Amino acid sequence: AVVSLRRSQYSVGEGDNTLQVDIILNTQASEDVTVEVTVSDGSATGGIDYAVSSTRFNIVISAGSRSSSFDVAIIDDLIQEGNENFSIDIRLLSSCLSLSLSTSSSVVTITDNDVAMITFSSSLFAGLESSGVLMAPLLISGGIVSNRNIDIPITFASGTALGNNIDFVSSMQIATINTGNNSTFVTVMITDDDVVEGNETFSMSFTVPSSLGPGVTAGAITSATGTIIDTS
Repeated sequence: AVVSLRRSQYSVGEGDNTLQVDIILNTQASEDVTVEVTVSDGSATGGIDYAVSSTRFNIVISAGSRSSSFDVAIIDDLIQEGNENFSIDIRLLSSCLSLSLSTSSSVVTITDNDVAMITFSSSLFAGLESSGVLMAPLLISGGIVSNRNIDIPITFASGTALGNNIDFVSSMQIATINTGNNSTFVTVMITDDDVVEGNETFSMSFTVPSSLGPGVTAGAITSATGTIIDTS
């Protein structure tokens, strides 16, 4: 008789909750067959991305049966981390002379179901001219990104407020949301002058670079108006 894992590759969705893993024989067992199972981290981490009762345990295929199975719990989180994997290995503990081992290792891929959506916190922001700065929060909604920084190019356009350092600094800037965080600020430098000109406005916007992959998309608010409150 030959004992093996049913598959050498498994794929399970993060939201599927449970993965059933089968250990099979190619014929009925004439006596109990004991198999040692070892579960090891890859890019997925036990207790965070998946859970088993122990990382090493025994499974018995009972006499007269051709299979036995165990479950691995899959943990659904709100972290955009990409697909991750862990491995399962089996080893024979029974000493039956006619028993051999076939597929003894399997890689399990957990397919991430989280999408990080990038959005301004509001469509309207304001800053005092005398402060020299306007701050606009940029957020990740739907979770956080755990495995990389997110760089978002921010572009500006003049309205009644003029760029090119006249009323504000309008050069493109990169807003970086660091690994494990869910927000950053777009910082716009304002020119404090002595001209009484009333409140003035400009616009800012972004698109999500395709290089960030399908797990990072644009959220609800991708453009916003900045108002410079005149303090002259």
